[in-house]
Amino acid sequence: MSKPMGQILIDRGILSETQRDQVLRAQRGTNRPFGELAEKMFEISQQEIEAVWAEQYGQIAEWIDPASIEIPEHVLCVLSGRQAAQFAMIPIRYAGRSLVLCTTKQQLPRALRFASSTFGAECTLTLCKPEELAAGLRRHYDVDAAAWEALMRQLGSGEAA
Repeated sequence: MSKPMGQILIDRGILSETQRDQVLRAQRGTNRPFGELAEKMFEISQQEIEAVWAEQYGQIAEWIDPASIEIPEHVLCVLSGRQAAQFAMIPIRYAGRSLVLCTTKQQLPRALRFASSTFGAECTLTLCKPEELAAGLRRHYDVDAAAWEALMRQLGSGEAA
């Protein structure tokens, strides 16, 4: 089980225990996510909330190495090599009607936004290390490692959208 978002925000010095408790009280009657309320009540940035959510997800998600597995062509073709590199994800398999994709913890919020807008609710995300994703992109899409690493540096600095 992952650590609650409020506790992670306290551990990071972003919220106090009193503020966490205020968010929890506000949450009881609303059904709104803790992160959404914390953003509104205490002006916590969306990026901070997403980073905490990615940390939580990383504690419970399946971790795989996409470079070390065989991926059927009919699964790979749901994304072009450009899309796979740009959105830092590799489609892995179908689990029933759900498409299983792999990304890194750092790129999880961005990958989720792309996947949910492209594939709808029918997708699941697994995680891997950045170097494993780079190797998987090279193996399955023949993506140039230097170009992908440059894109990741841009994304990390906020230069690319």
